[in-house]
Amino acid sequence: MSLIPRDYQREAIGLAQTANVLLTDECGLGKTLVAIEAVAAYWAGGQRGPTLVVAPKSVREQWYEMITKQLPNASVAILGVAGRLPGEINSTTELKHYDFVITHYEGLLGAGRSLAKINWLMIIADEAHRIKNRKAKRAMWIKLLPARHKMALTGTPMDHRPDELWSMINWLYPRVLTSYWKWRETHCEIKETWAGYEEVIGTKDPAALGRVLSPFTLHRTKQAVAPELPPKIFTYVPLELEGQQLKLYQSIAKQAKKDIVVNLDEFRDFPHNDPLLILNKLSLIMKLQQAASNPHILGVDIDGAKWDWLMDYVTDNPDETMVIFSKFRDTAIRLASALKAALVIGGSRTPILDAAPFLTGTNRLLVGTIAAMGEGLNLQRARTAIFLDMEWSSIKMQQAIDRIHRIDITEPKQIIYLLAQNTVDQLVHKALNEKWSETTLVYKYLEQEALT
Repeated sequence: MSLIPRDYQREAIGLAQTANVLLTDECGLGKTLVAIEAVAAYWAGGQRGPTLVVAPKSVREQWYEMITKQLPNASVAILGVAGRLPGEINSTTELKHYDFVITHYEGLLGAGRSLAKINWLMIIADEAHRIKNRKAKRAMWIKLLPARHKMALTGTPMDHRPDELWSMINWLYPRVLTSYWKWRETHCEIKETWAGYEEVIGTKDPAALGRVLSPFTLHRTKQAVAPELPPKIFTYVPLELEGQQLKLYQSIAKQAKKDIVVNLDEFRDFPHNDPLLILNKLSLIMKLQQAASNPHILGVDIDGAKWDWLMDYVTDNPDETMVIFSKFRDTAIRLASALKAALVIGGSRTPILDAAPFLTGTNRLLVGTIAAMGEGLNLQRARTAIFLDMEWSSIKMQQAIDRIHRIDITEPKQIIYLLAQNTVDQLVHKALNEKWSETTLVYKYLEQEALT
């Protein structure tokens, strides 16, 4: 049975009839339904033609199910890896006879040239923040595809950096918004960093930016449109590293400290090698996260404090539906194997996108990477989300949390963070709360090391 749009969703459907829309409603408010119903409204008004959905790989099947649920008579084709045609379709030209064609961002690299030959009724960019990098190939390819209507869907359009909006809006309105540098000069607050580089730190004039966006942008929060939703309950579990795991962590930190630039005044003036230094220290922080979360990644046969806590929690709560997140692919694979859980991981290596056992209720546990599970999947069946470790991007973390906290939930959702005490876990947690840039995260790490 199809879903009936709510009033706030009807507002977005109506706007899509007159403008190319940037829909930035919070995750879980039904942006997918809005986009499908917008297409149905075009049909009702006499406009026909194929619609292209560009989405993350992991949610192509979810889009298919939602389209066929809302529009049972619609014809839908799903393109495969690298944009390959499904077996029943012989050539790309046949796609123009379908109501919906679903592909993914990486698939544009392989099929973009062929897809550009079709005049699309509408192009829907799901998780549109994936094209915020104006130099990325996926952004360049989607901008070559012709369409009468466009809709960009993202619950996280920017992380206090209006320069990240430019590419999405340039896609929606290429003839109006042509200059990135003019946009940056007009809307971005910029400061010179301690290393002599310019960094966007915020919005120069939020009111002026709002006036530019308001004619075609909608942003609604759960609190505003669904205040009756049960809350998110956040729990932070402090864990102490012990024994061999503690020795491993301290060994990595001690070895790295030999290489640390302790004189912070000199570090501020480190101009030429600064980008390399930043990457080097980010890699170190990641390695320390691995030692605190899953030493097996580093080739050390130790389960560690987080692993032990998680195994006890899963055993002690046999009826609880859980989604377990890690930023590390190898950790997710090992956990899924140990817990006999469904698994969702992406990345450049062969992805595993097997959420179906969890989504259909045959498995109560789903394990995956924050990046792969943080986009598009509807995981509201889960009562609890557990994070073994954290990304330092607040956008990625918020996306992951909102996978389980969605418009139709009827019970509170529990969000559990496992934090190893006296480790980089606490620094990354602070980086998320204060929305530090990666450069600031590195500087704060160096500052901390200089004081020890």
